Amino acid sequence: MKDEDVKIGMKVVPHDKSIGTPLSDSVEWKWAQQQGQPFLLVKSQSAARDCWGLAYSSNESFADTFLASDFAPYIEPTKKHLTKAEWLAKCEELWNEAHEGGEES
Repeated sequence: MKDEDVKIGMKVVPHDKSIGTPLSDSVEWKWAQQQGQPFLLVKSQSAARDCWGLAYSSNESFADTFLASDFAPYIEPTKKHLTKAEWLAKCEELWNEAHEGGEES
């Protein structure tokens, strides 16, 4: 995802964590998964404007730090309930579409 596409309050799904601890150690992502929540919320943007704070709840005062390229938009399930595999495939498809043409300089 690109910084200009990120909005405070939007739901996102992290696939990597480039800053600080790895995604597997993200307190916010672990908590969301334990609650059965498949997304995090964008809570804040750093003063340098290159990092984003993601949290499992809008009421949470703490947030883990991510780059915009570390997450993709969460896709709300449609009336046709997606299986977890279908949902993950759609997220991967959107991530790949967003990154076509290689990395930007």
